[in-house]
Amino acid sequence: MNIIKKILDKYGKESRISLFLIEFCDLDIKKYYPELSAEEFRVIKTKANKSFLYYRISFLCLLYIGLDLVFITNDLGLTKENKMYYLIFFNVLFLLSICSAVKANKKNKEKISQQVQLLAHQEQREAMMKSWESWPEQENGDPVALEKQLRELIDSKHEIIRVQDNLSPEELTVIYLTEKELGEKNGYFPVIVQLSIDLMEFAADRKNEPDNSEQMDATEFQKKAIEEHLKDYEEGDVLGSDDKEGEDLLAAHIGKREEAEGPKINTLNYLQEKGKLVLVRFHVNKPDEIFTQISPDDGDGAPAPYVHRLNARIWNEKYGAVPCFVSYDIVSYYVPKPVDEESSYQLALEHDAYCIDIVGQCDLTVWNHAKSIEQSHFWEFWWD
Repeated sequence: MNIIKKILDKYGKESRISLFLIEFCDLDIKKYYPELSAEEFRVIKTKANKSFLYYRISFLCLLYIGLDLVFITNDLGLTKENKMYYLIFFNVLFLLSICSAVKANKKNKEKISQQVQLLAHQEQREAMMKSWESWPEQENGDPVALEKQLRELIDSKHEIIRVQDNLSPEELTVIYLTEKELGEKNGYFPVIVQLSIDLMEFAADRKNEPDNSEQMDATEFQKKAIEEHLKDYEEGDVLGSDDKEGEDLLAAHIGKREEAEGPKINTLNYLQEKGKLVLVRFHVNKPDEIFTQISPDDGDGAPAPYVHRLNARIWNEKYGAVPCFVSYDIVSYYVPKPVDEESSYQLALEHDAYCIDIVGQCDLTVWNHAKSIEQSHFWEFWWD
């Protein structure tokens, strides 16, 4: 490390030899220059990446020209036909090498982008820590007091980080995805929690309540929940209609596949006026265990905590979905890859049975919702 630092200091961070060294050795430049901002880091790593690609392609070109000259200027005892075969072989090899270099460069750009996002988030978090204490008391409660209450309610191994006020959905999404990447490396699941008196009171009431969801069959539970939910529509119980009206109600609720359209949800949306935000690093083995620590208030129509756990368990096993946002009446999930068309309808039924509002309140059908989750990285549920 000392030798590398001496080279970087002697020639400068952005000299040709330094840039080549940074990329060739895949150096963490932040380790040598911790004072670099995210933007300065991006500039240096981007230049190093371009420089290394230039040298790599230049070397391949020189190698190709050298091999061509060998065939042209030397009598290798080969027939013209054999020479042609060798030249074709080296041409193909050269093109494949160029394609490999370009592909590696593209992957490296993505890696640099992720690193820059992580550094930007760390800088932003430092600013957040300084500004959070000045938040005034609100209708939803004093955020400092609520944060203290949350620390007392959840296990001490979980970390709480304050989140700056008035972030856009895009900014909050970057923060969450960056934390998720960190969590995968360090063994925790990040969740944005919106502080409010209702959420804290419900968490306190449920803290010592027994949870038997570990012994329950999540698949069987979901199957029965869907059957009962659709039966309510079919019998007209949802709107108090008679059986005949209920049949029409069920058909309208399901909708038609060929007419279905749904919104794309690829940012983490929230309502700032409902309370201030913190990011909790839940050090749990499985994401469904998050709901043993905190969950929406079932007094607003949300399911009991064990229902959240059962759904979270099976959605994580099937789709890699993890809870990413919790407030007193909202739960959001992040899924790394949108669900395919083959699975979306069944999942939409599971969502509908879990939270009736996501279809009914938005004038959607189950098929509309299926189309939405085919193109979305976030699932939103609310109970009000």
